[in-house]
Amino acid sequence: MRETAKGNSTPATGWVTLPVYLFGLAGAITVVTVGGLTTTAMLAAVSLVVLSLLAAPWVTQKHRAEIQRAICAEQDRLAPAMCANKASCIKGLDNLCVEVLPVWYRQIDMARTHTEESTITLANRFASLSQGLEKAINLSSGSNEGEGLAELLKNCHVELDSVIDSMQTAMEGKDRKSVV
Repeated sequence: MRETAKGNSTPATGWVTLPVYLFGLAGAITVVTVGGLTTTAMLAAVSLVVLSLLAAPWVTQKHRAEIQRAICAEQDRLAPAMCANKASCIKGLDNLCVEVLPVWYRQIDMARTHTEESTITLANRFASLSQGLEKAINLSSGSNEGEGLAELLKNCHVELDSVIDSMQTAMEGKDRKSVV
């Protein structure tokens, strides 16, 4: 396809002019075959070839004009639907999406990073609690030091309360974000 000055694509002119050239050539061959190599037959054959060479640009021009009319008619037919679609669109929505999507991406990435960090911190705190409980079990089975065990349990209880508070804060933050 070839672009015209208006930007509309039309078929290459070679396919439009080819039948004209072929008919001119076929007519010339037929005239020479039927009339022989006489001057009249040769003159008629050359006339047919020249006529086809002159007619080809005219055929091409008519073909382009018909295609242009068809394009205009189709644009006129589709214009009301295009206007109706534009009316239902929100003006500037494309630009808004281009501006907002990167911000949303950064917010989602930040939330993901925060969630990963919080999960790691929480896992470390549970590991610390587990070690503290293991110490408590070892102390209670191996010795009669009740004070050491009570202090260890108190420390574990404080850490566990801290973890529970952290979890509640995270859940409240999540609930606030889902409401917004």
